[in-house]
Amino acid sequence: MQNVKLLIKQSVELGSGTLYGALGTLVERGWIEPLQGIQDSRKKEYKITHEGILAVQTELTRLDELLSNGRKLLGGESE
Repeated sequence: MQNVKLLIKQSVELGSGTLYGALGTLVERGWIEPLQGIQDSRKKEYKITHEGILAVQTELTRLDELLSNGRKLLGGESE
């Protein structure tokens, strides 16, 4: 949760239930997988999978297109 706060520069307050729900969804989709850790530790760490990297790349492409279209609408980019 601390890493998420740093990543989003505290612009969004993320509750633990929301975070754990999102992590569960990402694991179910095969985009992340849990790292083996100390059994008694409450700290859980995950690593991104190959499928997760592909999902991020696809989303970045989609967002780039949205930004490009928005700039065109504002007259900041020629067609």
